[in-house]
Amino acid sequence: MVKQRIQLFDIARGLAIFMVISAHTLTIFKGTSISNFLFLGNLAVFFVVSGYFYRPKSLMQIVKTGVNTLLIPYFIAVIGYLLIRGFIGVVFLHHEFITTAKWLSLIYANGVLATTPTGYELTAQIGAIWFLPTMFIANIIFQLIMRSSKRWEQRLVILVMFILGVGLAHFGLWPWSFQTALQVQVFYMFGYELAQYVKQHQTLIFTKWWVGWSSFTVWLVSSWFTWYGLNQGRAEHIVLATIAAAASAIAILSFSYFIERHWVWLTKFLAYAGEFSLIILIIHTTDLNLTDMYLQQFMDRQAPGTRLMMYISLTILRIGYATGLTWIILKFRLLRKWLVQRNFPITK
Repeated sequence: MVKQRIQLFDIARGLAIFMVISAHTLTIFKGTSISNFLFLGNLAVFFVVSGYFYRPKSLMQIVKTGVNTLLIPYFIAVIGYLLIRGFIGVVFLHHEFITTAKWLSLIYANGVLATTPTGYELTAQIGAIWFLPTMFIANIIFQLIMRSSKRWEQRLVILVMFILGVGLAHFGLWPWSFQTALQVQVFYMFGYELAQYVKQHQTLIFTKWWVGWSSFTVWLVSSWFTWYGLNQGRAEHIVLATIAAAASAIAILSFSYFIERHWVWLTKFLAYAGEFSLIILIIHTTDLNLTDMYLQQFMDRQAPGTRLMMYISLTILRIGYATGLTWIILKFRLLRKWLVQRNFPITK
């Protein structure tokens, strides 16, 4: 059975994935409220939307779905990256381009350079696709939590998971960002509660203009006081960052509703990007891993005024060609099956 997609939520995913690209590209704003704003709001909406569409599943179902939709695409992206990086290293640079550190990052799925709880320094990173293994774990945890029939028990366990995740984050970066998988249970529950409110009151609360603007204000003001490294589960003010991230999801959904109603010309583009945000994420990560170091070195040599315009241009270019390459990839039946249909047979 083919599930009917809801365009509003695809638009929100499209906005979010373009914020991911912008946050990673506009490093000229690193350490500023602009960078904080982008990182506070670029990923939480994916977890909130997942919670919004929560449906009870057996453990086997959730594992199988997670393997098909998250882990297999992750390893396809890893293999593709290794092939491209290895080819460039041998053919153009004439030296080994795949180091032990890089191999470790692919297994550990660390999106940033960090220290493990054992004190080992991770000197290479996999980039933005760290999100996929983490979401695989987080989906399983949320399904297990929701098996309780009592709402107060669910909320209590969510709170405990959040506190535990925050505590684990202080010891270092765990494999597959396990500490983050615990923390984002708050976003799943927030999305679930939002869906229950909508069902009970028969109204999309985030379509109210005052809800959207209030959420945006919380998000914006919070960016003046805290950063949020979701991959590490760390923030300057973790509670404020979590509240701001949840508020950003509401603001993005509210803005998506406005776009759907008033900017038809933009709706199809963003909905397309949201529907295939996984492929865009993979392309963007590959691009970052292969080119970002060289682009940063080039940008740093430019005059300040020119540098800003070049960063903005590069952001637009990356959004454009990531979406364009996605369209090209989807023309290949085998790649479309691997990355979109994702219904691989798994032996029980």
